[in-house]
Amino acid sequence: MKKIYLSFVLMLCAMCAMATQYYYLTAVTKVTVEDQSYGTTYKYKLTLEQTCKNTSEYANKPTTTYATTATLMLAPTEHKLEGTYKVSDGTLKKDFSDITYNGNMRRPNPDKENTFVITKVDDTHYQIGEGVLNVQNMSGSNQYQYKYCYAASEIQTQGISVTPFTFEYDPDAKNKETFVDYDMTVTGVQATTGEDGYGNVRYFLNLTCTGKRLDNNVTYDYAVQLCVCPTDGKIANSYATKGSGNLLISTSSYVTWLKSDGSSKQRYLANDSISTLTIAKDGDKQYHFNAGTLICQDVSFSVMGEKHVDQTLYYHFKDNIAFGFDPDNKQIVILPNQVDVTEDGTEGINLFVKGNTQEGGIAYTVAISLEEQSTLAGTFTTNLNGHLSIWSKVSVGSTDSYIENGSTVMIVQNPDGTYSLSATLICENGYTYVISNYTFTCDDLNVITKINQVPAGNGVCNKKIEKGILYIRGANGWYSAAGK
Repeated sequence: MKKIYLSFVLMLCAMCAMATQYYYLTAVTKVTVEDQSYGTTYKYKLTLEQTCKNTSEYANKPTTTYATTATLMLAPTEHKLEGTYKVSDGTLKKDFSDITYNGNMRRPNPDKENTFVITKVDDTHYQIGEGVLNVQNMSGSNQYQYKYCYAASEIQTQGISVTPFTFEYDPDAKNKETFVDYDMTVTGVQATTGEDGYGNVRYFLNLTCTGKRLDNNVTYDYAVQLCVCPTDGKIANSYATKGSGNLLISTSSYVTWLKSDGSSKQRYLANDSISTLTIAKDGDKQYHFNAGTLICQDVSFSVMGEKHVDQTLYYHFKDNIAFGFDPDNKQIVILPNQVDVTEDGTEGINLFVKGNTQEGGIAYTVAISLEEQSTLAGTFTTNLNGHLSIWSKVSVGSTDSYIENGSTVMIVQNPDGTYSLSATLICENGYTYVISNYTFTCDDLNVITKINQVPAGNGVCNKKIEKGILYIRGANGWYSAAGK
């Protein structure tokens, strides 16, 4: 037994003796610092882009270099980046540090020297100095020594001396709040009214706007919703997000940036800043407003849950904007400009209607759901078996209002194959939205064919064929014959 153990030890020693050793001079070209500290635990994650020169190749491959990436997890005893980091004292975490080349990861060898040096130049500049990292591949068969730090412009020249690499890092950057100002121009206004759950009158102003960012003069598109709650129940008042008077309600007011790629970013008014809005009456059913300044914030939270304001955005409305508003008129006409038709799995047909209240007015989206409907043409209601689902809704911005009983949708197929859409949608917000005789095309609708109904152990099971595939309704949805 002792002979077997001795043979095993000798074999390991032989393998170690056969390990290949490589030596590199290393030039750092880019440094990214991520402060992962929390509480009294200090951690920095450094990502280094590097250019390396194999010192044995100066004669036969003088211009050949190797691009590597180093990831180093530093654990200083104080909350500062500068210092001398070693695997031997635990300030350089070997299990979370590596040098990667061509997808191959190499971890620090704890039996050899691993020293990484960072010195501070000034408040926002640091240098990587002379040091060495001895790493090995995951099997330990190959050893690599990376000596720091050399200039990338000299790395192909043999015999060069150490040149520290200077990089910029502001330790207070994440604690610095930035400020952005926009000059806003309103192109459309829609006012509506309703009551909250306590009988208080609220008014909503929906705006289409453009905003010019003052530091770069770039113009962006916006949709804005403002919700106000006057103490006297009248819309003509001055409002603010803070105070004991008429409230501009921050939790229901927002500015939405409509990005050019079709996505959007919505920011609610900051409830710890003062945004203002003034509405004045000009005559019978005629008003104007000057929104003053709306204030929004981008915030982040630390590991300990502390809130930090990353960016404050000021939206300045300088011009008086006139608009008409009749609080007794609860009907809004939507002028469609697009209708998309899709199948709702095997259960019906969906129509998505986009339109505006007028040319350049407020944009609305109407989602019409026709349940268990096999053809597009027809008259649909919310009555039993009327096929118009009460999950249909009218949306402006991010505010949805679902339809109620009494709503009607009519779709007529014209002789030329096009369709005409009309709708009267009574919504839960107290408004009725009307669409009148809008013509659209639909070429790709797949008709759903119902087969029959057969008894099932827990009720009735519907069968349908779609695109030649048999579907069966189960307790939790539709399934193919294969059970998918």
